[in-house]
Amino acid sequence: ADATMCTSTIKYGSFSFLVKVSSTPTLYTVNTSSGAITATALDSALGVGDFISNDIDGSVISVGSWTSGGTNPSPTSTTTTSTSNPYRLMGYAAFPGQATDTQSVVIPVVIGFTYTSQGQRLRDLAPDASGARNGPAMGKTRRNHRYAIMCANTQGISVGSDLALAMRPAQFKSNSGKGVVPLALNQLYTGVHTDTVESDYNLDGQLCWQITRPYPACVTAVEGMLQTMDR
Repeated sequence: ADATMCTSTIKYGSFSFLVKVSSTPTLYTVNTSSGAITATALDSALGVGDFISNDIDGSVISVGSWTSGGTNPSPTSTTTTSTSNPYRLMGYAAFPGQATDTQSVVIPVVIGFTYTSQGQRLRDLAPDASGARNGPAMGKTRRNHRYAIMCANTQGISVGSDLALAMRPAQFKSNSGKGVVPLALNQLYTGVHTDTVESDYNLDGQLCWQITRPYPACVTAVEGMLQTMDR
């Protein structure tokens, strides 16, 4: 006879599916831990209706016509009519529908390709931004001695003065930077972080930063402690 899989669900380590062979439906359950398969035949249906999966309690709901007075399944309401009644197909050996986990496994997963995001400040030219005293700072030698970066929910970010040279990881501390305990890589930092920066005297003085997946970074502001030499 032709077999049709009506619906399936997986819950608490059990993969269950309902199969109708001719007019007789059967519940099959596969224990995903041991691989054991059990089956429970339901009473013959007068005309099986639609099936839906209830992912909250791991049951299969049938709304249709089943044999009146049958034990497998029984209607969810007190009426004994066999037409247009909701039936909950669960509670049998083949479809336990437990209320607690029978097995759980935590598997760390990273999905997708890694990539690096980079950002860099423009050159400071105005006297008040660059520290130049006798006019704009274009063509004047400058150097960043320190940096300040404001982050939100950030970890794994590196800061430097040239993307082609060494970038130093930001050493985030506890208590929004006011503590002394370094944050673990699975702890995100929010607040202002400041530190020395590896930089040379040049005509650029452009702070830069980068982040590589899977670490997140949200940079809201970056400022350098810039020294500019007038000519």
